[in-house]
Amino acid sequence: MSAAGGHYPGGVHPAGGAAIDVESDLIADLADGRLGAAARRLEIGPVPPDDTTGLLRAELAARRGTSSVRELIELSVRMGERAAGSGNPALRWWAGALVGERCVVDCDIADLAPVADLLAEMPSDPLLPIPLLWVRARLRRLAAIARLYDPSPDRAAHRRLQSEAIADFSRCGFRAEVAITRCVGAAVETLWLTEPPADGLARALDARADLAEGEAPAWAALLDMLIALTALLVGDLATADLCLARLRTVRLAQPARAWAAAVRSLRSVVGAGGTGPAVDTFAADLDDLRRASLLGAQALRLAAGHVLADLGRGDAARRLAVPMLGMSATHPVDALDHRVLSLRLRIHGGEAVEAPELVAPLVELRERGHGRRAAHLAGQLATDLDAAGHPANARALRTWAIGGPDGTAPGRGPSPGRATGEADGVETRALAVRVLTPVLEVRRGNEVVALRATAARLLVHLVVHHPHPVHVEEAADALWPSTPWDVARPRLNVVVYRLRRALDHEAAVHRTGDLLRLDPTGWDVDLFLLRKATTAGAAHGDRLAAARAIDGNLCHAQFPYDDRLIEARRAIAADIARLVAHPDVQQVLGPATCARIERRLGP
Repeated sequence: MSAAGGHYPGGVHPAGGAAIDVESDLIADLADGRLGAAARRLEIGPVPPDDTTGLLRAELAARRGTSSVRELIELSVRMGERAAGSGNPALRWWAGALVGERCVVDCDIADLAPVADLLAEMPSDPLLPIPLLWVRARLRRLAAIARLYDPSPDRAAHRRLQSEAIADFSRCGFRAEVAITRCVGAAVETLWLTEPPADGLARALDARADLAEGEAPAWAALLDMLIALTALLVGDLATADLCLARLRTVRLAQPARAWAAAVRSLRSVVGAGGTGPAVDTFAADLDDLRRASLLGAQALRLAAGHVLADLGRGDAARRLAVPMLGMSATHPVDALDHRVLSLRLRIHGGEAVEAPELVAPLVELRERGHGRRAAHLAGQLATDLDAAGHPANARALRTWAIGGPDGTAPGRGPSPGRATGEADGVETRALAVRVLTPVLEVRRGNEVVALRATAARLLVHLVVHHPHPVHVEEAADALWPSTPWDVARPRLNVVVYRLRRALDHEAAVHRTGDLLRLDPTGWDVDLFLLRKATTAGAAHGDRLAAARAIDGNLCHAQFPYDDRLIEARRAIAADIARLVAHPDVQQVLGPATCARIERRLGP
């Protein structure tokens, strides 16, 4: 039987030191979610060696959700014993990836520690056979999650490992695995508040969109469920509803079915304001989830407790959280989150809690590198204190959240994984943006920056409005005039994310509440130069530079029928006419050139 990349005597690959004797087509079926095809191929095809057959059957069971983590751990131990005797550790690496992925499904992230050791054993050769590349990519994806979940998170290592996993999956041609890796990474970062929630959800939706309609439906359903849960926990109900609507037509196996039921009932709880029978239904669904995933139910209880406390329903939060608060957390950050929820429930119960006790877990969270999470929890505690009639303590917590007791903002300071003394801002390279042209032009030095049509249109609108902000509903209406806001909102988040990514500058588009604002610091924008050149007292050189840069009017050939741009073009045309009529410009460029400039403005 030939393994992908060739069969090697004794199962040993000269570059990698080990091999997995499996047909590449069978691996592709597993990776892309064609589990029925994989099962048929395994039954009717050439029989792999016994150990490999056992792992393939375990892989199918794990991806169908019918195997337990205990079964996989037992299999991993057997593979380790076999590897010690055969000198081929590849099957042990594979079994380790299976165990790690089931731990993630069960929310048992603390048990991912062995993944780093397994990954360190694997060769770094980019030209490994497909089965080994596939296993290494999965271990890298798991290691990326573990680095972010670490008590002292390392976001730089998380991003590096995620990029390496994507590179390996891409070498194999596994599009679904790439989409899963990007989506899971974005969701984990969003849940841990290592970036603004709107940006993280936009990245997750962008990754989900990479799965074409009908491609890997089981994987797409799992991503929808993950995004819906993430959106619910950060308060984005529109995104949650979008993903839950797609889940209605998909048949899921356990434990995914238990997770989906719990996520749907949590959405009902939020919609009902934390009251009525929705809470009882959610509690029952949590019990079902506990049977499928003990730690998953515990994690969701903790998150739901915070959600219900936010809704002012301390009684319901206490009823859900009591079974969980009696359990010991497996991770120090979870333990701190438990302490904060306990404090919130005590406040909702009318107990007076002193400021030092409130701040203690927040300070520890910040010291562990979870500053943004600490600031978020401080805000929640302050809201609870206000509602309970303790304004002084609420003010103290808000002051701490903004500046910290030592003057350092919990959400600021060195980013996780960044060396001390390294600049905290985002490194940017000067951009040249040309909107006074038939088609938008964006360059970074000599490099052309490619933008999708919707991102280009959004950038033009933000340039036109600068320095004033644009309301998100106005931006969405400019991009999709006839689309309801609840549908346009998640789309807009994706477009903003894509624009930031293309400009290589996360701060290029600021979002404050419902307002979008451009930050063109250090950019060269022709429209801004025109405005400067047409003000009273403008410099001679500015007038000439502005006139020479004009080659059109707000991308008139690219966006000819945008009503908002048509109105702006009238005002710009008047400014251009005034500029080219200025004696300085007429004298240097000549009347014929000035007339040609005005003719370039389009309709």
